[in-house]
Amino acid sequence: WSKHATLFKSFGKVGIKKTIAFTHDADVHCGIDYEESDILPQGTELSIERYNVTGVAEFAKEMAEKELSKPKVSLQFEMSSSGVASLIKAEAVVEENVTITEDVLCKDDDEDEACQPKEEEKKEEEDAAAADEKKEDDAAASEEPKDGDEEKKDESNDAADTETEGETDGEKNETDAAASVSFFSPSVSPSVSVSAASFDSSFFSSSPSLGSSEAAASSSFFSSADAADTEAEGETDGEKNETDAAAEPEKKEKKIKKYKKVEKQKKKVHRRTLIVKSYHVGRIRPYSTEVMAESKSKLQELANKDKERMMLEEAKNKVESYVYQIKNKLIDDEENVAKVTDKKQREEVKKLADDTEEWMYEDGYDADLATFEDKYAELNTPFSKILFRLSELEARPEAVASLNKKLGKVEELMAKWETEKPHITEEERKEVLDKIEEVRKWVTENEKKQAAAKGHEDPVFVSADVPLQTKDLEVLVTKLSKKKAPKPPKEETADTEEKKDENKTDDADADADADADAEAEADAGTDSKPEEKKEEGEAAPKKDEEDAGDDEL
Repeated sequence: WSKHATLFKSFGKVGIKKTIAFTHDADVHCGIDYEESDILPQGTELSIERYNVTGVAEFAKEMAEKELSKPKVSLQFEMSSSGVASLIKAEAVVEENVTITEDVLCKDDDEDEACQPKEEEKKEEEDAAAADEKKEDDAAASEEPKDGDEEKKDESNDAADTETEGETDGEKNETDAAASVSFFSPSVSPSVSVSAASFDSSFFSSSPSLGSSEAAASSSFFSSADAADTEAEGETDGEKNETDAAAEPEKKEKKIKKYKKVEKQKKKVHRRTLIVKSYHVGRIRPYSTEVMAESKSKLQELANKDKERMMLEEAKNKVESYVYQIKNKLIDDEENVAKVTDKKQREEVKKLADDTEEWMYEDGYDADLATFEDKYAELNTPFSKILFRLSELEARPEAVASLNKKLGKVEELMAKWETEKPHITEEERKEVLDKIEEVRKWVTENEKKQAAAKGHEDPVFVSADVPLQTKDLEVLVTKLSKKKAPKPPKEETADTEEKKDENKTDDADADADADADAEAEADAGTDSKPEEKKEEGEAAPKKDEEDAGDDEL
């Protein structure tokens, strides 16, 4: 079994998707290839990518156990915006027809016995009916009369009506006829016909001025009037009800919805996402994690080789240039080199340089980096000593001269401090001078030893040792320079003593005046007490007078 289809045409749109669907019950192998075309560059492989789609057989077996059909496999491919085709989704689907029972709303005229309301709606209807009954009971209870006098009044009115009715029962038919005539008779007062509707029937039955026939006529008149009033009241009540009905929204009875059970066929979809694994069979393959790591290691290896090659070239140039430097130094600066070397040393260095040069063009042509580094160290060890002794011929005397100049400045500074900084004692200055003598003594001894030594031997002392001899001396001079002079004592003059005596005299006078003022205030306080009492005594009658005035008011 195989299937072939062209998904994406040449020079077509990108960023689109296409799906291939087929019914199958086994795992699938799928591949994407180029179609043979003259557009492809020569030598381009047709194979792009292969896919192993699994999970179809397992899903088909599960569906077979449920007695369902074979799965429908869908493979979705995408042409990305970069122009790369790939399988992005694979799934299998099986549809199953399932019978389900649903509640269907019945029509109002449907009389099928299967139409029944739902239990929830039944309960809601019962609750609503109970609530309506409760409201009606509450309304009826609120309309009952509560006052006892009104009940008694109604009873008396009922008794009066009963008596009037008893008198006119025998002449009911005649009075009715008389009433119809008397209603239009001139003997009937218009005021009666107008006010009859508002009068009580007991008024006419108990009236002594009316005769029997007049009473009957009146009674029948008002009976007819009562009937008319009753009809009018009925019409009025009807209009009132219609008005109330128009004023208030009509309460529509809630219809109970009824449902019946109906069986329907529905499709149930079984869906399974399939497992897709990709692989390649062509020469050109995308980078996997393993291939990426391998490529990185290769690149790092190439980079290391390039670095070693560059370092080897530098080492060759370094050795070759050092050989030429040795030869040129021995020839160009022969006189100075002779001062720090002997014949044996010069011949040894020259022979070493010649041998190295010859080795470079013969055995050293294919030598590695480590070999060239060893050759350079072999040349540098003897010749660097010669160069160092040669540099010390000039550097050592210059360092000694600079040291002597520095010591002379320190001696001048001590002489200057003797007058400008008398707080620095003679012992401290003597300690500095002793340090200077120690340094000069060290220089003199080492110069004698160096003069006695041979030039090709290692020097007794070097120029770098000379400045270190003044380290202790510098510390001592810096410490003394920061020493502060003591403050001069304050001297008391004659004017200062006179001012102090005047201040003491002024203080004594001020104390005497203060004592006198205090005594005067004490005396004044004693004299003022009787006067205050007297004023209080005068104020008391005034207060009594004010109280008396208040009493009069």
